[in-house]
Amino acid sequence: MRWPLSALAFCISLLATIPSHEAVSSYAPEDRTPPLPTWPVVTVDRVELHCLTMNIYYEARGEAPEGQLAVAHVTLNRSRAHGFARTICDVVYQRNAFSWTGHRKGKKAAPFDDDAWSLAAMIARLALSGLTEDPTGGATDFHAASARPSWVADKALTAEIGHHRFYVRSTPPHGQANPG
Repeated sequence: MRWPLSALAFCISLLATIPSHEAVSSYAPEDRTPPLPTWPVVTVDRVELHCLTMNIYYEARGEAPEGQLAVAHVTLNRSRAHGFARTICDVVYQRNAFSWTGHRKGKKAAPFDDDAWSLAAMIARLALSGLTEDPTGGATDFHAASARPSWVADKALTAEIGHHRFYVRSTPPHGQANPG
């Protein structure tokens, strides 16, 4: 089951307000309220999670959760699309893929906002789990809404979320023939 975006945003905002030591609840048989449903167990590769979190943090930390989720899905969409690297880390650090990886610090950049990092990590984990809908409509590219890049000429706009515009490619990358 995938979560609607409004439910995801509500859960994220709710989780962000609960101290971690209070997030675990106990259930005694004498309680009249049933226990909360169990969460699906999803195994997530820690290295891939870290790379996705870094990308969300540096590309969209000032965005609402929906905008951050959109950046996560673009990264995931690229890892599944022809013409891109196959792993999340390789997608994130692919040459000229994202603006923050082109800076001198690149992989060594350290997050400086703990709250923004925690939110980015939560969104990355949810996106990797497959429990969220892609708000971008399958986009593999995006840019800040204030920018006017020349590379959008061969792309179709799918969504505008927060301060970003999201696109799908009309033709596959690197001049490859469209499979269908």
